[in-house]
Amino acid sequence: MTSKYRLFSADSHLEISPQRWTHRVPAKYRDRAPRLIKLANGGDAIIVENRPMYVLGLAIAGKPYERHELTGLTYEGSEGAGTPDQRLKEQGQDGIDGEVLFTSAGNLGFWRGIRNDDAYLAIIHAYNEFLAEEYCAANRERLLAMGVIPSASVDAAVKEMEYCRKAGLKGVALNTFPSGKLYPTPDDDRFWAAALDSQMPVTVHVGLQRTDGPLFKYDKEPGEVAFGGDPIRVLTRFGGNSGLNAVQLLLSGVFDRYPKLRLYWAETQSSSKSRVKFCASTFTGDSFTTASAFACATISAWTESCGATTSPIPREIGRIPAVSLMICFLVCPRMRSRRFWSTMLSSFSNCANREPTRRPICAY
Repeated sequence: MTSKYRLFSADSHLEISPQRWTHRVPAKYRDRAPRLIKLANGGDAIIVENRPMYVLGLAIAGKPYERHELTGLTYEGSEGAGTPDQRLKEQGQDGIDGEVLFTSAGNLGFWRGIRNDDAYLAIIHAYNEFLAEEYCAANRERLLAMGVIPSASVDAAVKEMEYCRKAGLKGVALNTFPSGKLYPTPDDDRFWAAALDSQMPVTVHVGLQRTDGPLFKYDKEPGEVAFGGDPIRVLTRFGGNSGLNAVQLLLSGVFDRYPKLRLYWAETQSSSKSRVKFCASTFTGDSFTTASAFACATISAWTESCGATTSPIPREIGRIPAVSLMICFLVCPRMRSRRFWSTMLSSFSNCANREPTRRPICAY
């Protein structure tokens, strides 16, 4: 089928004032919602409990380099920060047919500064309601904002995902694992199963929330491994957050339990789809053959259903049958050695009481 889209942004940011949507928060929680304040220099900033002040600056894009400022910017009158009608006009100026829109990169962790779960969940829901009923409603074929999944519990995550689906949003974005924890748990399976059952695309923007705590629920304490520390942290120490998450997911066995599960991972500094296909290699269980690698559930999942933010997104994003996994991570050149990977995988197997998932690996 011929696509109605010619060029579609697979990772745009929705940087808007909280005043646009916080009136939807129930009155009893509204004083805990993100709040816009004015700085002495006239610029905008946002405050929320238990978080440093967010100052509007480089997040406002769509302007020449010489007009970028670290502070002193306002939402009013700025590119990309206005009404949905303004956004549609800007798409025309940019020559694109539409955008997958993620909330401002820091918002998901920023909003979790709200410690009261009832208030936090109400605020997340108010934002999703704004997206569904107001912002995306201006043009659901061109403004594809991802709903926000709360970092609280699997029950809360499933409930909000179901709301987003019924409200007409095209996908949802995670900030932590579905349980709200920073490592995979068996309880997460209820969320993955619900996503597959409802055919709701699941995405991650950049990576799941970074943590200094445990990265995996081991059956046995791993002790110290090569370079000391947690095996997964060592495995991904050069790979950034998305690489760390890749290993967490792959070694948890979630793709063995749900082989049709796919996730779309945006903004990973990844290569193009053609280069991924060109450089495909295989993880044999005792070595990687490349220094820099993409990890994906299957090569076909990558090539048919997803791409990096520098590649075309699925032609009919509103009809993705399931979510698409695309995760990027880097491996230090010395890690090419068979001995290193044998040691790491042996360490994981010993503490997790299972063999690590064997999946195709593609490199760029």
